Amino acid sequence: MKLKLINPHGNMLGLNTGLAYLAGALIAAGHEVEVIDLNHCLSRRTERLKHLRDVDMIGITVMTPTVKVWNILKLIVTCG
Repeated sequence: MKLKLINPHGNMLGLNTGLAYLAGALIAAGHEVEVIDLNHCLSRRTERLKHLRDVDMIGITVMTPTVKVWNILKLIVTCG
């Protein structure tokens, strides 16, 4: 299965450790996984999200400081 995991932009910099562990477990189980960390390169956010249509599943981590995730979901819907 082809999966993309998204770490949305928020107050916490760096990759979410839980998301990294999840990605590692999915890869070990034989899945193709890409993590998109939107804490970096915000100017290219829309460009990076355009490639989400060719996947089987999208996962988005949500923590209290990253409640702006609704903006990411709107971009995903409009980029397709």
